[in-house]
Amino acid sequence: KLYNFSNGFIHKIIKNIKETNRVYAVKHQYFSPTSADSLSKQIVHIAADRLYGTYHTTCSNYTSAYDLIAFMLDQLNLSIDIEEIPIFTCVSKAQRPEMCVLSNDKLRAFGTYTMGSWQEALRPVLQKVKTEWESPK
Repeated sequence: KLYNFSNGFIHKIIKNIKETNRVYAVKHQYFSPTSADSLSKQIVHIAADRLYGTYHTTCSNYTSAYDLIAFMLDQLNLSIDIEEIPIFTCVSKAQRPEMCVLSNDKLRAFGTYTMGSWQEALRPVLQKVKTEWESPK
């Protein structure tokens, strides 16, 4: 799932937390959250190395929505319980498998994979959110 500071699923989660002080998450579906910033830097490396073809690229490692939100709450110093919901209750335009993780092996084999973990990519976004919340209006 791709995100940036002001758009995407991370923004929706933060908006929901801020507006309702509640959060729901699926615990048993896995994906690699990827920041637009990290992706754009990786694309520059691919272009600079003149690699042609089709490549999967995401931030390294994977998580569940539940664990991602737990990480976000920890980074934002918020004490909110996460309510676990079953995957079949989620309405989505596309039915997704339990493991929605892409492989970065092809870029690693070329020695051009540069993306860090999803946690590393998410920290600066959450720092911006924290600063925005703490600044006087």
